[in-house]
Amino acid sequence: MSHSLQILQKSAFRGQDFGDFASYPMKVIVIQGDVDEECVSTCAQMVVKPLVICEAAYQSAVEQAGCLCLNLEGLSAPSLNEAIGQLVNTEPINLEEPGDSNPFLLPYQSVRSHPERHHFASQQEPYPRSTFQAEEPNDKLLNQLVRAIPSGNKTPHRVEDRVSLLISTTQEIFKCKLLDSMLMAAESGNAMIPGELQEDLNELLNTGDRAARQRLMAGIEPYLPSADRSLILCVPCQNKTIPQAYFGKQFPTRVIDILYAAKDRNYIVHSDPRRWHGEAETAAALALTQFLAMESEFFTKMTTLWGLAEKRPVIRVPQISSGFYGKLREIRRVFDGGNIVALNRRVEAFGVELASALPEEFIDLLRDTPRELRIISDMPLEWMMIDGVPLMYRCQVSRFPMTPGNFLLTHYLQTQNVLILDKNAGNRVLILNCLAKTDKLHIYPQKLHEVLQETGITHEYAVVSNLEEYKAQLREKKPFILLHCGHGSYDSAEDLGYLHFGAEKAKVWDLTDTAIPPIVMLGACDTAALAETHNTPSNAFLGLGARAVLATFLAVQADRTIELYVRVLANLDEAISGELGLENWAQVVSKTIILNRYLDFLHAFTQDQIRRRRKEIDSRVFFEYPLRWKRDGFKDFADGYKRCPQLLEDSIRHFDAECADDFHRFVATNKVLMHTMFYTHLGSPETIHIVGEEERRDSEGDSVDYWETRERELSAS
Repeated sequence: MSHSLQILQKSAFRGQDFGDFASYPMKVIVIQGDVDEECVSTCAQMVVKPLVICEAAYQSAVEQAGCLCLNLEGLSAPSLNEAIGQLVNTEPINLEEPGDSNPFLLPYQSVRSHPERHHFASQQEPYPRSTFQAEEPNDKLLNQLVRAIPSGNKTPHRVEDRVSLLISTTQEIFKCKLLDSMLMAAESGNAMIPGELQEDLNELLNTGDRAARQRLMAGIEPYLPSADRSLILCVPCQNKTIPQAYFGKQFPTRVIDILYAAKDRNYIVHSDPRRWHGEAETAAALALTQFLAMESEFFTKMTTLWGLAEKRPVIRVPQISSGFYGKLREIRRVFDGGNIVALNRRVEAFGVELASALPEEFIDLLRDTPRELRIISDMPLEWMMIDGVPLMYRCQVSRFPMTPGNFLLTHYLQTQNVLILDKNAGNRVLILNCLAKTDKLHIYPQKLHEVLQETGITHEYAVVSNLEEYKAQLREKKPFILLHCGHGSYDSAEDLGYLHFGAEKAKVWDLTDTAIPPIVMLGACDTAALAETHNTPSNAFLGLGARAVLATFLAVQADRTIELYVRVLANLDEAISGELGLENWAQVVSKTIILNRYLDFLHAFTQDQIRRRRKEIDSRVFFEYPLRWKRDGFKDFADGYKRCPQLLEDSIRHFDAECADDFHRFVATNKVLMHTMFYTHLGSPETIHIVGEEERRDSEGDSVDYWETRERELSAS
């Protein structure tokens, strides 16, 4: 059965039968009996309507529900083929109709012209071309991008070639996308095409010649570094908590360990049958192995959907050991103990070990710094160290948890359409202060409100003392962006995360009868609690319909969180006004976090100067560093990460050499707690596209005045 087309046949179809069926993107319902009102009502509520095949008596009611409907009695193969074609938004294939050889034709149109070239028109399956399951997403995407694939059987592969196979198809996808962009540029005349490619490009445009395409695919390889090499990285890792709850009472640990073990680089789990006692344990081990196979197939289908939807290759690595959760729990323990030096050492070691758990070929691919990286994993892959730089500081990163059940599929369906974040949506910002007025932190959200007022960023602010007031504010204001300010906690005994509203605490999963904003910024502790399960406030907001949630791994400082969120909103405001060339919400958040790393050094150094009764830094350093960051022209974000301390020292030295010397000593002798690493961006922020104003708006404020003055000074010198 296809991953995207589900067919269900029943003698009588009731509303309750939709359970494991309605979430499929494309559906065919064949009803050989009566159709009750509940069934019709449920069909009407589906975002993607099904094709319903039923008796003539019910056809009118089904069509009124907005569904495509066929009469069961008059059903024929051609009519069914045509209806399924409409269901997937394509035209039925007509092999007799003459076609065009234009390379920009959609796949089904290309099939009309050259059926002999395509899997679509042959007796062979169009995909996969390989028998390797983790390769399926790339196979299917290439099938769309290449458009003309010789017919043939599935290609056998050696098990030891699996990693190289994934790398090669990923690179092939990058080249296909680069070639497509060159073809469009050549056809529109909007870009310069390298001279050595021009002749083949013209030939491909004019004749659709496959030999010209093959020459181009070989010739464009040197230009790949400048291409869009965004990808999806899936890193499975089993948290023992949930499987242990389900299987712990039924199977001994030596059998359940099959679920937690790391697979080798060839995606194989090694286990010793001699550990199992008797036929019952052997049968249990085989059952759990089958469970793993089913779960693997599910994630294959899900990553295929994401890859096809976003036109990105998928790198799914072999499952890594669940022992990494033990390392995360140790990081949490050290964090609670307050030993900053030990904490930094643990986090850095964790990032290095995480990278070493992946095949080196995949690390080399990530070392080339993709423009955008979507992570599907429960592990904080943002911390993975590559050449001394955490992944979150190398490129734009977002992550989606591998939550059990239909969580992935539900979110995929909720984010099928792009959301537009323009000036109107950007003005719908709501700050909710959930802290009790007697709480010493209550002033921080108030300060956030005042700073945004001073900078001219439109927003609303309210104080709530319980869950009902919170829900009422969301219902009334219907914000596009919610800044939640309050306390958060995670109860390991209950395996539940909470948000606190005054003296009351509540599970976000129970947040019903209200409006859920597309963007949620959680200014609270442990909202994506490190080393815990999926019952967190951040996951709950995603499950309730939020597109993107900026959450916290650990306890965070209120002032630093407010500072980060002010800068996120300021960067968004500049992106909408046309001053920053940021295309989506993911870029706004990633760029803010990457740039804000210098504040980790600056705040730690300031505290050290106060403790040692030394000079405080000049406040203009906060303006000077961003200016130098923009002007220095880093090769990439990783380069900026490595040069951050020196750039900050130069910024301090611009005002005070003695203070800069103190900073040099401080960096050489101290480990700085990277507070910006405690935040994680979850969901699908890439699907929230920024639309700027037609006329660029001039910014105002102290920082702008400073930058304009310094630019004049630098230009004069």
